Amino acid sequence: MAKTKAAMLLAGGVALGLVASDAAFHTSYEGTVKRVIDGDTVEVLVEVAPGLVQEVDIRERDLDTPEKRRGGRGGAKCEEEIALGKSVTALVRSKLPPGTTVGIANVGLGKYAGRWVGDIRLVVDGRIVDLGDWLIGQGLAVNYDGGKKRKSWCPKDQARLEPTR
Repeated sequence: MAKTKAAMLLAGGVALGLVASDAAFHTSYEGTVKRVIDGDTVEVLVEVAPGLVQEVDIRERDLDTPEKRRGGRGGAKCEEEIALGKSVTALVRSKLPPGTTVGIANVGLGKYAGRWVGDIRLVVDGRIVDLGDWLIGQGLAVNYDGGKKRKSWCPKDQARLEPTR
């Protein structure tokens, strides 16, 4: 499925004369939420050209939320992170149920095949807000540049990282 999405995205990009790079290739899109994958990634249906709708996974640009399962290099490091990751995902799902219209700005291709990165805009309390800014304001996410994660969501690591007096 991921390879199919990547091929469709690449075909759509080539058809529109886009270059596959991390550079933003379109200023903004409007999309319809299909499902929330986790706290910082949403599956959206996006009309990329008249009559051409693509199903894409969009990761909020420059954001890291707790992971909801262990495994791999980027998986959760402790049970507390898993619980927090599931809570953040549930909160985002409550704000972005299937069928919700979202704005997507500053779009580019992510480092994983077929996934976009961008700024996901939603309505919260009658105002248009950026998903990442909103989650950071709630203390449920941190800024992330795509490199090594700087924040641990695990209490044992936080205690170790606290300055000593």
